[in-house]
Amino acid sequence: MAHKPKRPYRQSLRLKGYDYSQPGNYFVTICSWQRLPLFETPILHETLIETWQALSARFSTITVDSFVVMPNHVHGIVNINIPKSDVPNPTLGTIINAFKSLVTVSWIRFNKENGTRYSGHVWQGRYYDHITRNKRELEQIRNYLLNNPAKSLIQQGIEIDDEMWEDIINRQILGYS
Repeated sequence: MAHKPKRPYRQSLRLKGYDYSQPGNYFVTICSWQRLPLFETPILHETLIETWQALSARFSTITVDSFVVMPNHVHGIVNINIPKSDVPNPTLGTIINAFKSLVTVSWIRFNKENGTRYSGHVWQGRYYDHITRNKRELEQIRNYLLNNPAKSLIQQGIEIDDEMWEDIINRQILGYS
């Protein structure tokens, strides 16, 4: 019998005992593989947005809310709704895994069709989630998403004018109402 080395224990990031298919708003952050700035690639950036928008069609009991693409991570809000029929709600993990898988398959297909090299990885294995508790907190998270790209540029010492701000909104932020 082969010896199986012990893997390091990873503590779960999920709230113990919580049903992640329960209706509510979930804020998620998903990082790129080794936090590389992969999402600066225009085609991958576009794929992220299109895939996020398509999640509601894939899962009939969810809607997607605000979404922002940063160079090495994405933030988004998923709304799991009360089902209108006997269709069970997917878990948040099922939704995020589908998103990551669809983006990865699309990215691999693009690279194969164009004969370009890629690492084979797009995502870190885990993701961060936060269950929003009320409308006020949801609005705070939406504001965070709205300001995150600009904050990142300001921290790099880049001044933001009105034209640049509009470009940030149009290119990086999706679904803010």
